Amino acid sequence: MKRMTAFFLAVVIGVAVPTTIAPTAHADDKQHTQQLWEATTLTNKLRLSTSARSAKPIATCSVGTDGGICTISRGKSADRTISLSLGLTRSVAASSLGFSSAKSVSTTVSCQSPVMKRGSVWRAWAVGHYWKYKAQKVTYVDGVLVNTQTSGYLYAFNPGASRIHCA
Repeated sequence: MKRMTAFFLAVVIGVAVPTTIAPTAHADDKQHTQQLWEATTLTNKLRLSTSARSAKPIATCSVGTDGGICTISRGKSADRTISLSLGLTRSVAASSLGFSSAKSVSTTVSCQSPVMKRGSVWRAWAVGHYWKYKAQKVTYVDGVLVNTQTSGYLYAFNPGASRIHCA
């Protein structure tokens, strides 16, 4: 009973431990959420050359007897390569470089070898444009630029449908 009386007096006098009460919301209070916006674009583009892609022939042909001739027909598939970084997409890169984002091109030309010796190999390579560029990613928070990142150089090869090199 003594304890109960002491507690009661403490509460009446205001000595009790206060509880935390959440503030009440008012009509003019707004909860703010930050708006994040990121974009990656292609910068510093430069067409390096127009040449054959020597590392990867699109077709080969060999002759089994002396005096044979090889023909590499049209319709061969030439790979289009596009390097990506920092969230740069294939479609954005291709569009910025001025070509399709499709992964390959079907050739529309053919080539024929001269008369060859038995066991000789005739090869065809895609001819196209080599590109060098960088990816740049910008980050905005609430409309304020907070970060810019730029990749090292990236490379692309865009083969032409009507150009091949045969040897």
